Amino acid sequence: MFTDAQNSNIKKLVPDETWDTKDIMTVAEVAKLLRVHRSTVTRYAMSGEIVSYKIGSRRLFRAADVWAFFDNKRVCTRRSDGEMESCYSI
Repeated sequence: MFTDAQNSNIKKLVPDETWDTKDIMTVAEVAKLLRVHRSTVTRYAMSGEIVSYKIGSRRLFRAADVWAFFDNKRVCTRRSDGEMESCYSI
């Protein structure tokens, strides 16, 4: 039997009831969404830039993690005098 401490750890591993299978994406789906090659997505995942989960040989992603990665990618331009002109997400 599990102790209370072990039970609390197990509960953390069980997905929230609000999860849906649509929240889980494959490498190909992430690549299509971000408009990059599958190998680019894999490279981002292996470097830890995008949170991913390995199940056997499959790499899966939570949609929220993909959008968090996307939101953190910003491009900023500078004017010729070095001052920040504008920032935008790519």
